[in-house]
Amino acid sequence: MAKIIFFGTPEFALPILRKINNSKHEILTVYTQSPKKSLRGQKINKSVIHEFAEKNKLNVKTPERLEVEENFLESNSFDLGIVVAYGKLIPKKILNFSKYGFINIHASLLPKYRGAAPIQRSIINRDKETGISFMKIIEKLFQTLMLLALALPIYAQESDDDEGIEVVITTATKTEKDILDTSQAVSALSGDEIVQLGLTSIKDLNNMVPGLYVQGAVGPAGEHNAPVITLRGVRTSNVTELGDPAVGTHVDGIYVTRGQAANALMFDVERVELSRGPQGTLFGANSVVGTLNIVTAKPNFEIQGGSLTLNAGRYNEAGVQAHYNLPVTDNLALRFAYAENRKDSYLTGYYSGSQLDWRALPQNIRDQFQPISSQSEKTFLDDYSWYLGCQVWQTDCWADPGWQFSVPYNEVLADPKDFYNNVDNMAWRVSATYKFNDDISTLNVQYEQYQDSGAGSVGAPACELMKNRTGTLVGDPAVYPKNTCTDILGSENRYQAFVNVPGEANLDIESFRAVFKSKLGDLDLTVNYGYQGLKQSSQYDIDQGYNYAYGMSFNWNDLDVKTNVVDAFVNGSTDNMAYVIGAFIFNEDMYALANFHADLQGTTYFWQPERVKDHFALYGQGTYQLSDDLFFTFGGRFNYDERYDEGGRNLDCSQYVGCHPYIDKFGDRFNVWNSGSNVNSYAYDFWVQYGKQVDGVDCVAPAIGCATVQTENDVSESWENFSWRIGLDWDMSDLAFMYTYLATAYKTGSLGDVYVRPSNSIGTPGERISLAYDPEYVTTFELGIKGKNEANTVNASFNIFFTEYDGKQFTGNLPVDTVLVERYIGNPSDPNFGQTILEEQGVTVWATENFGVQEIFGAEFEYTWLPYDGGRISGFVTSYHSEITEDFVTMWRYGQDYLFSRDYAASIDPRNPNNFVNLRGNEAPYTPRLSLSIRGEHTYRFANGMELKPGFSYRWEDSSYTSIWNADKHINDAGGFDGPGYFSQPIETFTDRRPSWEMWDYFLTLDSKQGWYLQGYSYNAHSEIVPYALWIEAGFPRGAYSAPAQKGIRFGYYW
Repeated sequence: MAKIIFFGTPEFALPILRKINNSKHEILTVYTQSPKKSLRGQKINKSVIHEFAEKNKLNVKTPERLEVEENFLESNSFDLGIVVAYGKLIPKKILNFSKYGFINIHASLLPKYRGAAPIQRSIINRDKETGISFMKIIEKLFQTLMLLALALPIYAQESDDDEGIEVVITTATKTEKDILDTSQAVSALSGDEIVQLGLTSIKDLNNMVPGLYVQGAVGPAGEHNAPVITLRGVRTSNVTELGDPAVGTHVDGIYVTRGQAANALMFDVERVELSRGPQGTLFGANSVVGTLNIVTAKPNFEIQGGSLTLNAGRYNEAGVQAHYNLPVTDNLALRFAYAENRKDSYLTGYYSGSQLDWRALPQNIRDQFQPISSQSEKTFLDDYSWYLGCQVWQTDCWADPGWQFSVPYNEVLADPKDFYNNVDNMAWRVSATYKFNDDISTLNVQYEQYQDSGAGSVGAPACELMKNRTGTLVGDPAVYPKNTCTDILGSENRYQAFVNVPGEANLDIESFRAVFKSKLGDLDLTVNYGYQGLKQSSQYDIDQGYNYAYGMSFNWNDLDVKTNVVDAFVNGSTDNMAYVIGAFIFNEDMYALANFHADLQGTTYFWQPERVKDHFALYGQGTYQLSDDLFFTFGGRFNYDERYDEGGRNLDCSQYVGCHPYIDKFGDRFNVWNSGSNVNSYAYDFWVQYGKQVDGVDCVAPAIGCATVQTENDVSESWENFSWRIGLDWDMSDLAFMYTYLATAYKTGSLGDVYVRPSNSIGTPGERISLAYDPEYVTTFELGIKGKNEANTVNASFNIFFTEYDGKQFTGNLPVDTVLVERYIGNPSDPNFGQTILEEQGVTVWATENFGVQEIFGAEFEYTWLPYDGGRISGFVTSYHSEITEDFVTMWRYGQDYLFSRDYAASIDPRNPNNFVNLRGNEAPYTPRLSLSIRGEHTYRFANGMELKPGFSYRWEDSSYTSIWNADKHINDAGGFDGPGYFSQPIETFTDRRPSWEMWDYFLTLDSKQGWYLQGYSYNAHSEIVPYALWIEAGFPRGAYSAPAQKGIRFGYYW
């Protein structure tokens, strides 16, 4: 008579357990998966093995981790272990406790139908015969299985019945649950999907899950190097140090406050999960439309091993990802991870000598600039800048040397490895998990470093909008047509850029995270702590030569942000209710010194020595079981936010206050710029002498390099909010359930720099104007259904929702004042030629305002289907409709000077009602009426065990807007252009509506099943040109576009 320990869970295991129980052999213990609680309540669902063992009075155990059973199994000597679809791996140490070892029973004739769903696969393939395989578990087999799981961490825990589609586990409700049982729309990407799809940063998640759009900030906000995240049509356009996201980003459930910090997180991850809809109850402020949670891969206690992944491709792409797992003791395991990615820019970049200010350029570039001596040598727009005057060989030149600062110069080809739109980053992480001796407490701690040494991202001309343009003339006098990309760039190749400020991201992020889990009686306790230190010193060319009249750049001299986050909560249950109660707090302390520079106007500083954000919240949510199949959810969260700025100042270093060399000496500008003041001989940041100079101790204005204080920003604001959620769920059957909820959430307001009216204001000089703005509020109703088929080869979720979005925070150049300025009339044909006159000029500042209600209706469908053995198809379909339903009258700020045929000052004059527009009826950006995504893969299995997996990913999307302006809805509005229609230009030459688009990715993977794999990939395989954003810069339509096809190979090895 043998003493047996039995491990099994699904119905397939039941006849075997019954047969052993009826034999002469003794079953010492039965191990099975723990009972599952219905997500919506506390209905206990025991496995059939559990029920049989109890009914037959067998000793049954359901540990979450078999490691806690090691002492019991070692002390109870047994002869044989039998494993039948248990659903958990047996620890290597336990394998040695049995006298005769362990037998695994699998429902196929191996090697056919290894892994999940062998019975279903046999039926689908219409096999005439099948059978059962008996295997003795040996250490080598055990190690192979463990290494496969370790090298490519998957998001799904093994399903209870080991058949069909894997169970996807999510923490969207602050507890681990099946994604198909979660009462909200949740999507997930696994660690191996992330590797296969080449996702190395949050920006790469663009279009990968329903309703999610992620773009890198470009144009006027590009200097912040932060992703702009849109979900279900709700987004934040303020990615400055003042702004907050509409989609909260978390790492292992720990909130990440800074948008830039989100770039650092996408390596060695277990899964990425996106919860759509308001998360105001459990996740709080700044999660008004969803949360993105990145779950890192954790140390494994079972085996010592690691992996190495290398990739190389087009544009000199080179990447490495590696990890090493080390179980130190039975209580301590470590995991080390490293990632590095480099890729040249896909842009053809040039450094332009015709842009006046060369100080940011390295000397070896400046040495290559040579004057242009013929019309044929002029190539780009800035060669025709007004400040270059005209040359005797130029058409209609009136050659007034007093107008001229410089002659035009050539361009110098940039090295693509360090030009804008390149990739150059590195990250590493060490993670440790400790199991306390009480067998109920664990602590995971992580330390992570991330460095981005790239050049940032710039846009490109919108060639598709410019191809039929007419009437754009440049030069001084303006006689040269520059309408199309061929006119401007010499071809329709939009992937070119001309700058005078090299891009530098210089972003360093240090992170520490700790997650402690334990028990407080019957309660499950979780305490999350996160610290992040972010440092940035960057420079960014805003206009890239298109707005050559200003030559704008933005520079972070010093950005230093320190954040601390604590989130502590308990999960508990009674006979008919499950609940979570918690408290959340974060503090962000920021030091910032930045400047906005215009070549001919000097520099404005933004010095914020202490800008602080504090947030505190108490929250709770419960689910009450009304009946066997009906559940009611209710919850609420109190939020308190406070922000203050101490010692903040805006300073001016222009020629008008003596800080910048005075250059506007008509009649002698050329000599002043090149020999007198010789501005290019100064250091790029000559005016910056922090601390003392800012305080006025070591400088007395006017003096070169001595900035003067324009405004003092000592200001504070606070807000309170209570967000709530109610819901009702119905278990329709064991395979499907329906849910509905009504929920609210809020995004906090924030500070703005104080504006002080200057002495030349037509208003009250010295008046202080606060630029703080109010919170956003979201209310959403959602109805959804989730389910799977009996064979577990199809699962799907469908939902519809309606969202009311109130108080959208809208960022841009807002009018704040009108001032009187001097202007010299230098055109000989002007009747005031040679005179200096006073004229009114509008003043705008980069600020945020709130506007009224938007309504968004949507439907989302996700599915996974295993159509046959080796086949897998998954994807989603979405449809959105959005509309601004209240009047919102604001100044038109989308290429207004160009579209109204007025100079910039007149186009932002707040006293002119023709400069305003009512946005009522407009649609939210990125809310297409229809979009779809399909991913497919087929597995060919060879006799030697290898597998070949061709796969594809296809995305198609209907036309949608990329901004809130919806220009084509306003062509017949009153006002605007002083002529027929609202705009002076045809809508097809400047629209912010992108056409429908599609994109294909292809993969081919050879998996040896012996510790290595080889993959070829082609992302955006057909080089589709998709506009992710559109804007107008100094009369020229521009945009952020998809990169050309990225082809490469990837090799992975694990041991």
